[in-house]
Amino acid sequence: MVPKSLMERFRIYNTFFVRKSVMKEVPIEEVNAVFKRNLPCNDYETSQMILNLRGVVDGELLVSQLSFVDDASETLVG
Repeated sequence: MVPKSLMERFRIYNTFFVRKSVMKEVPIEEVNAVFKRNLPCNDYETSQMILNLRGVVDGELLVSQLSFVDDASETLVG
């Protein structure tokens, strides 16, 4: 659930940019705020885990563990 204050801030920005003709209006119902932890990631350790679990766990799930991958299904080829 997105906090009311954050949605209100989005509504204000949305109104501002629409009036400035910078963008089209975005319905608030379509907005989804995603919060991620802001902790340093050990990509080397994660890559070792992925190598150890290859063949045991689905590849898409493994790739999604990498901090720099947003969409694992788009990243995987074939």
